[in-house]
Amino acid sequence: VVSSGGEVVPAGGGGEPGSEPPLCLSFDQWGSAMWMLFVVAVGNDWPGYMYAAMNGARRRHGGSAGPWLVFWFYAAYFVMVNLLLLNLMTALVIEVYVVEVTRVREELDETSRGDAMLKQLASEMGLGAAGPA
Repeated sequence: VVSSGGEVVPAGGGGEPGSEPPLCLSFDQWGSAMWMLFVVAVGNDWPGYMYAAMNGARRRHGGSAGPWLVFWFYAAYFVMVNLLLLNLMTALVIEVYVVEVTRVREELDETSRGDAMLKQLASEMGLGAAGPA
């Protein structure tokens, strides 16, 4: 929503026109830009930072193109990072689970084959029931 002063504010009425997020982050410095991308990736109040960046773009560049480019960047970055990270973490958990289940099954197969061989050997030697007690 665009206020009467030309500032972009949240549609829910939150945030005052011209207000900055708690940590005034921007893409002017490398460290600040990396922190901003981390905040957006984590999802910690990223719309507030997006609105502040949209207002900054409007003040710097004027017109209506700047704020919408900021919006599409933030929205695309948030969706892509969250989808990619969520899918990577899910794939990692599933892969570790499959490897562990396969390892345990192989160990159980080896143990059961060994027990069967001991029983067969004991019966051939006439020892009766043999094996671990």
